[in-house]
Amino acid sequence: AILWEEKELLISSNLFVDRQFQSFWFGGLKVDSRLVDLRGNGRIDGLQAEMVADIKGKWNIQWDAISQLTQSRLGPLVTIRGSGWQDIIVNGPLRPVANSSDPWVNRQLQAESNLAWKEARLLDIPIAPSQLRVSLKDSVVRLESDSAGIIGNLARLSPQLNLSTPDPVLTLQQGVVLNDLKLTEEHTRQWLKFATPVLADATS
Repeated sequence: AILWEEKELLISSNLFVDRQFQSFWFGGLKVDSRLVDLRGNGRIDGLQAEMVADIKGKWNIQWDAISQLTQSRLGPLVTIRGSGWQDIIVNGPLRPVANSSDPWVNRQLQAESNLAWKEARLLDIPIAPSQLRVSLKDSVVRLESDSAGIIGNLARLSPQLNLSTPDPVLTLQQGVVLNDLKLTEEHTRQWLKFATPVLADATS
């Protein structure tokens, strides 16, 4: 099944390549699509080796378009709205070391950015606007929340995805997940209409 299809992808940039084709520089990179926009400048050295990147830019996720795409396949399970430009930084080798213990990414590759939204709903339950810091270091992707707020308070979560093994491992740091949880009859109705619609009004 096709998960993502773009009818039009616009890309423009100034590109400079050295005579030995060992490095190239780009400036004013502009990528526009239905789901994400990207702006950036940088360079990549060692094109025939590890491809060491030094890239800085911004990206803008079109959450409305992504929500429409996911809802067409999953229904109204998750809805996210609002967009905004977020900084993105990428430094280090793009290619994993051949025959190394890090099959997915080079351990020296580092990246950092944010995911942010203005409005979100999970199973029709509102989630407060949030900003998540995403980072990659030592072959581990970390996700950290700056705020909380789902049906009361959702504690800050810090999941980690370890890419240093053939089978990536996702872990969640020990701690409180939900704090001051408050459920109303309306919440239970909203959840039940997704799980068993015939029981949606059973709490009346």
